[in-house]
Amino acid sequence: MNAMPMTAHVSTLRLPPWPSAVSVAKLFAGGLAGLLIWEIWARVFTKAVLGIAFMSFAGHVIYGAVAAYAFEKWASPQPSGM
Repeated sequence: MNAMPMTAHVSTLRLPPWPSAVSVAKLFAGGLAGLLIWEIWARVFTKAVLGIAFMSFAGHVIYGAVAAYAFEKWASPQPSGM
């Protein structure tokens, strides 16, 4: 019966080759480009798409009205359950 050994000698184990400097530079450049795109998306496009109503004057008026209504409900005395 041929059994495979469960252990290997250290000299037979080989590490993968190190990437070249060009490959590392390309990975760095790609990661940097992805980070810059993400930052632009998060800081510009998200605000433009989701926050346009609240950045305008009408948005501030709506926000103020909602805040005043919520404060009025919170600050007004509640009737007792008796």
